[in-house]
Amino acid sequence: MQFTCNKDILIKEINAAQKIITQKNQITIISNVLLECDNDKLTIKATDTKLRFETDIPVITHKKGKIALFCDRFAQILKALPNGDLHIETLNEQVSISIIKYPSIQYQLRYQNPENFPWSEDPTQEEFFPFPKKDFIHMINQTIFAVSNDEMRIFLNGVFMEKIENQFIMVATDGKRLSYINKNLETSSIDFHGIIIPPKFLQLIKDLSYGQEGEIHLAIKDNHIYTQFDGLKISSSLIDGQFPAYKRAIPEHQDHSFIANKHEFIDAVKRMTIMADPKSKRIYLEIKEGILHFHVEESKSGNASDAIPINYNGPNMPFAFNFEHLLEPLRVMTGDNIRIKFTHTDKAITLSSEPEEEYFHVIMSMQIENN
Repeated sequence: MQFTCNKDILIKEINAAQKIITQKNQITIISNVLLECDNDKLTIKATDTKLRFETDIPVITHKKGKIALFCDRFAQILKALPNGDLHIETLNEQVSISIIKYPSIQYQLRYQNPENFPWSEDPTQEEFFPFPKKDFIHMINQTIFAVSNDEMRIFLNGVFMEKIENQFIMVATDGKRLSYINKNLETSSIDFHGIIIPPKFLQLIKDLSYGQEGEIHLAIKDNHIYTQFDGLKISSSLIDGQFPAYKRAIPEHQDHSFIANKHEFIDAVKRMTIMADPKSKRIYLEIKEGILHFHVEESKSGNASDAIPINYNGPNMPFAFNFEHLLEPLRVMTGDNIRIKFTHTDKAITLSSEPEEEYFHVIMSMQIENN
């Protein structure tokens, strides 16, 4: 194999491949990146066996071929080289890496047999369906932070997605909060049962997407999800498990609600976090007519309080929350105003935008402790 290419273009895609690779042992084949050169195109592949990445970049092919290189070391070499056109050539059992303008700088890196690299066939193009990229990323943003990190509850370790007629639904929960969003999309006649998508797959779509214009193409087949966008191909195995009946956790009716300015609410919560206990992350809210009080009392350090105006006419109601459960959805919600619906101190609240959109967040209250 022998080719030349722009170093900056190559290193960008190798950095993306590194996001996939979890093994750092040089001997292990899945710690390698697969390079396949032919017809003035270099195909780059990476996998951790559960997640796969593939992309192409333009090159000048002098001799076609295929090799597997230890990705971490290859990335280190690329970063160390000065800018310029890159020349890569296989010699015996090593690959020579150099910059054309600086012939004195030479690296030789051993490569592995590419035939040992694990890879499987993608679905046919007919099995993919289009989805507006902006909408899909918006759905990811509204749910991914609510995924559980508890490895003992693997069925909560991903984002649930299902299609009901033309409605696509995404839900995530860790048992203490739930995030929900739906999009009506007459995209295709393809149907699928509810699936649980690993968050790493969704995060990669966000990280590697060039803007939010255009479409992303998805396919679901053989307990895997596949996507194609911006010249990239990413796929992942799905989480095998039964997602809980999430509709039971969504309050059917809540007696009271108030409207507040989102930015004022966020700022007040942030001020409380300074004095909140770092383990419990508990802050207190007291809803009163026309005003929302925030309060933290941490016995070892001191206390903090704040208040913002709200549009509310109803009974006084105290609550306690994990402040992260409030801040994380607020950061991704659109608009300037929010609505909080509630019934009682020991019941969950529902956080949504005002006017309401296609998403909402259900947040369990914490026990109110006497200080």
